[in-house]
Amino acid sequence: MRSFFLLPLAIIMVSCGPKPAPKTNAPPSLSAFFDCVRENNGVLLSAHRGGPGAGYPENTLPTFRHTAAQGLSLLEIDVRRSADGRYFLLHDDTLQRTTTGTGKAEDHTWAQLQRLTLKDTNGKNTNAHIPLFTDVLAWARTAPVVLQLDIKGHTNVKEMVGLVRAAHMQERVMLITYTDKQAKRVAKQAPGYLLSVSISDPAQLGRIKTDIPLNRVIAWTGLGPRHPALYALLAKNGVETIYGALGAFDKQTRQDGAALYRDLVKDGVQIIATDRVEAARAALIADDRAQKTCSLPKV
Repeated sequence: MRSFFLLPLAIIMVSCGPKPAPKTNAPPSLSAFFDCVRENNGVLLSAHRGGPGAGYPENTLPTFRHTAAQGLSLLEIDVRRSADGRYFLLHDDTLQRTTTGTGKAEDHTWAQLQRLTLKDTNGKNTNAHIPLFTDVLAWARTAPVVLQLDIKGHTNVKEMVGLVRAAHMQERVMLITYTDKQAKRVAKQAPGYLLSVSISDPAQLGRIKTDIPLNRVIAWTGLGPRHPALYALLAKNGVETIYGALGAFDKQTRQDGAALYRDLVKDGVQIIATDRVEAARAALIADDRAQKTCSLPKV
């Protein structure tokens, strides 16, 4: 499933020709929005589990509001199905790490789940509650966010996208997949939706594009080592790159400075998935370019 910066926009002028204007505003689709970000050297931050921190539990509306108040963001969130068929947000299979409950989350009814409160990243109990997916969709309609949906547990993709469609949020949602097989299956279950697809090398890109139109693909290129040549190939094919700064890279920025996020922009990354949204945003200016130049589609 934060998001959502640096480097002056470099444009090579051909002989004495006029300087081309950056592509601007009002894209008709989410795919066109991401194209605009890539073509104008902007970068988006993807907030892992919505951007939790002290006082802000993961996967909950107060946290989403806090992240969105900082600027345009992608919110990676986790969608599950309760025992009585209600869709809610929670990352873990079990309740005890992030809530005051115990046991398997999806064995509980929504009435049972909504009585629980959530813990923040320090394990401190808060007054926040597990949100219904439909409530999150309703809030996101008027917020500067794109929702990245991580499909958990017993979630039925067709039911989930039915809720998205009922909220008129088709152009503010993308679906996360982890394998080629899952990507192909979800592409059929949710026609027209953007997919985050794992692509680690050129051969995998070739396999994916035989089954899924590349204008529906955002490439998750993993954690760890960076691969600028792959990012360049993806851009050449009109595909945006997500780099997972979660874990080791985020930890390194704590030790060596948040300016390290600028290296990802130099490498050709368009989306940085991070647990340190505020630090990354403070270090970069290309997110400002994304906000000022590329408008989210209206819903």
